[in-house]
This record gives sequence, C-alpha cells and structure tokens, in this order.
Amino acid sequence: MSTRSIIAKKTDEGFTGTYHHWDGYPSGVGRLVAKGFQVGGWEYLNNILKHNWSSLQQNECYCCGTMPDGRREDVYTYTHETDCWVDFLYIFDHDKKKGTDYMEIHQKKSDKWLRVLVIDLSLSLPDFEKLEKSL
Repeated sequence: MSTRSIIAKKTDEGFTGTYHHWDGYPSGVGRLVAKGFQVGGWEYLNNILKHNWSSLQQNECYCCGTMPDGRREDVYTYTHETDCWVDFLYIFDHDKKKGTDYMEIHQKKSDKWLRVLVIDLSLSLPDFEKLEKSL
C-alpha cells in the first residue's frame, strides 16, 4: 500500500511542490529529503521539485521514463489548493531571523493539514521512527 506525500517549498500563500507516491511517511520520504537537504541544500530540493515521483529512493519518476513500464507523464505542481489523497506534507523554508533552513512535517487529518513537527535542518535530525510511532 502506498503512503502518498508532497515535498514542497513554502510560499506566501501556502506551499508549492511535487507528488511522491511510495513510502511518504516520516521515516521514509521525510528522513530521506531532510538528509538530502542537509547535504545538497536548495539545489537538492529544487532538483526534486522538477519531477513527480513514484519513488525517489528507487529513482522512479513519472515524467522521465524511469518507471518500470517506461511511461512519461507531464509534471504537475501541487499547491495548498490542490485537492488530493495525500497523507504527509514536507515543506521547506528559510527562517530569515535565525538564518537557518527548516522542514515542517504535516499530516492530513479530516481534510486538514496538521503541523506535526518543525525541524531545524542545521541541527541533528530527530528519530523519525519514534516520531512516526507517535502519530
């Protein structure tokens, strides 16, 4: 069974991002993109946002022909206004006052996004398995 997620950048209105189909829970995609951002920063995130993903871990993208069936689909941008069946949302932003980058983890409950955690990406990452068990 898939756990769908959106990986996004914060905007003044909400967010803009991309779809990810598999392993979207915090100990899957959440940990993967947080670690990736710590290494590659905004360049890493911007490269992810150019695609719609079946599995980032497997490098399976809907738009690049890297799916097992070779299909290619148009890239679709997801925003705070997109109505979709997604379980988790990972929003990246820069705190100008603190001068640090952070990631917000949101979980969809009753058609509303609930912020679960804000992670300062300049610090050590939390235990994502422990976080996930508390949801």
